[in-house]
Amino acid sequence: MHLSRKVVHSPRYAFDILYSTAERARAKGIDVINLGAGMPDLPPPGHVTRALVDAIDEPSSSQYPPSAGEGHFLEAVATYYRDRFGVELSPEEEIVALHGSKVGMSRLPLAILDPGQVALVPDPAYPVYSSAVHFASGMARLMPLVAANGYLPDIGRVEAAQRDTPARLMFLNYPNVPTGVVAQRSQLASLIKLGLREDIAICNDAAYCDIYYTKEPPPSLLEVDGAMEVGVEFGTLSNTYQVPGWRIGYAVGSRRIIKALKDLEAHLDSGLFRPLQRAGSSALTGSQECVARYRSTYRRRRDLVVLGLTRLGYDVLTPEAACYVWARVPLGAGSSEVFCANLLEQCGVLVLAGTALGHHGEGFFRVSLTAEDEVLEEALRRLEVGTAAGARHRSGGIGPR
Repeated sequence: MHLSRKVVHSPRYAFDILYSTAERARAKGIDVINLGAGMPDLPPPGHVTRALVDAIDEPSSSQYPPSAGEGHFLEAVATYYRDRFGVELSPEEEIVALHGSKVGMSRLPLAILDPGQVALVPDPAYPVYSSAVHFASGMARLMPLVAANGYLPDIGRVEAAQRDTPARLMFLNYPNVPTGVVAQRSQLASLIKLGLREDIAICNDAAYCDIYYTKEPPPSLLEVDGAMEVGVEFGTLSNTYQVPGWRIGYAVGSRRIIKALKDLEAHLDSGLFRPLQRAGSSALTGSQECVARYRSTYRRRRDLVVLGLTRLGYDVLTPEAACYVWARVPLGAGSSEVFCANLLEQCGVLVLAGTALGHHGEGFFRVSLTAEDEVLEEALRRLEVGTAAGARHRSGGIGPR
């Protein structure tokens, strides 16, 4: 049977490999502490869960919803953007509901690119950006995110490459995963100016915009002048409200891009389950005290892991946002993959090799904070045993911002 080359020749999804690795280790009798994937582990807010349950009993709950989203949910997203960022949005023309932001970002290249056209993809980054470009028959041009440039795209390098093969789409992710860096408005403004000047659609994955540790909340791409012309931002309730399996997401921004996504949704999907939209509206417009509690929990875990790794001699970048810690592989411990494999075999601690997120992740590993304090403490104790064996660690290079 013939199968599409896009599928046959696509690499296996990084997090499928991670889950399989954990299962194989457990089958061998290893007591695995899984700090590889970012699976929110805290309980969802009670009022949000109740909204979901109550909506299921409504007669219309099992009917097809509008593919672009129900009015109340689109209004709730608009209210959130107004209150959180001071950005006014048209629910009808500048917002679309999604089965999680991953689905929307996977379809964005279909809306922007013709076959063979170029999309700019950060490296290291969420693997979906590159996969989405691949399945849309586009070409991914990597934008290295390195300490020397504050883990931001090098605009000069992007402009130089535009002269040969112009890119038509740029993926961003701020607050950033895996580094935890927060982009400032001025930095986002420079990227929007680039998009306007070079005719590049600028997409920001803002999945962690409400899990932050800075004094000021991270900005939205749409706060920047000109962003509504070329910008689109994807949001999800997964991390903010601890409901990853519910798959409640949305995209906001440029009317042309949102219309294109709506058209794709109409062809490829049948809308987000109505009770989930009710729950989403309740989350976005209700009390945000729960979000502050989650943020406090992740801050405590961040401090615990950063301090613990630092005491063991690891070179760690203290994250400004999100729920991961990015650290250097010890000097002499081999590649990222070798180090992480040895860590699992010898200590029973599973972390993500930096290369799972791109070429420029070599030499790094990522630790997820989505585990209870006691689990994180046990993982650090196990790492201490490995460190006591005499491994030397790199110093410097990961860099303060």
